Amino acid sequence: MKEKILNTLLILVVLLCLGITLSSRPPETAPALSMENPFVSAAPSPTLHPLDACRKERDAQRKEAEKSLAWLSQDAASGLQPQAQAALLSLQETTNTETAAESLLTAMGYEKNVCILQKDGMLLFTEPAVKKEDVMPIIQSAADLSGLPAEKIRLMVP
Repeated sequence: MKEKILNTLLILVVLLCLGITLSSRPPETAPALSMENPFVSAAPSPTLHPLDACRKERDAQRKEAEKSLAWLSQDAASGLQPQAQAALLSLQETTNTETAAESLLTAMGYEKNVCILQKDGMLLFTEPAVKKEDVMPIIQSAADLSGLPAEKIRLMVP
């Protein structure tokens, strides 16, 4: 069961990456203000930065997974309480690690960033690209936060 939950989380990460790709397309133009409908605004709606859109999608998927796992952890009839509680704890630890890594990047001046922690690695997306002198401190800090070896941590630019 744990493998199924981890596979589900992996699928969510893949969907998150797909969302990043789709959100990087140019925005559609907003409809012009017409006299038939005076409540339609001619101003285009603000579009999210791709990294903000990625974080928003990741958080929405995580919230849905947390809700499902919380329900399973309280459903005595399913017999999956221990596995669901362990998966929920793992998801919360992942959330804490990602938040800490994102806070680190923000503190170093990379305000547009997203961290995606996977079972076998960590992806750190930043914009602008990380300066050469910041690469090793970021990778070492991310390794310390996640418990992963530095070789499993990737710095990327969308």
